[in-house]
Amino acid sequence: MFNQSEKKLKTWATIQGMFFSVVAIVLGAVIYSAAAATDNNAVGLLLGVIVAVVVWFLSMLSVWTLYSFADLVEYTKANNEILASMDSTLGQIADCLSTGENNENAE
Repeated sequence: MFNQSEKKLKTWATIQGMFFSVVAIVLGAVIYSAAAATDNNAVGLLLGVIVAVVVWFLSMLSVWTLYSFADLVEYTKANNEILASMDSTLGQIADCLSTGENNENAE
């Protein structure tokens, strides 16, 4: 369930972004058509566009935040792997240096 969580989060963010983009367009069209039924085409168009843009922008804030968090998780995992390999390498170097110091002290 928690394997490759960053890929699942990125996929969910992409799906959410597409879904809310469609919702914003449909909502704008519904507002425009409701205003057109009352012979307020200009007001309906303006209101529909404003509502669609606001809904889209607010939903994209959530998507961008979720996607950025997934990137953060991905890069944190990569950094942890690099640090783990550095830790073992540094341990080997320390062992070699301490062995070399012991050999020099013996002479």
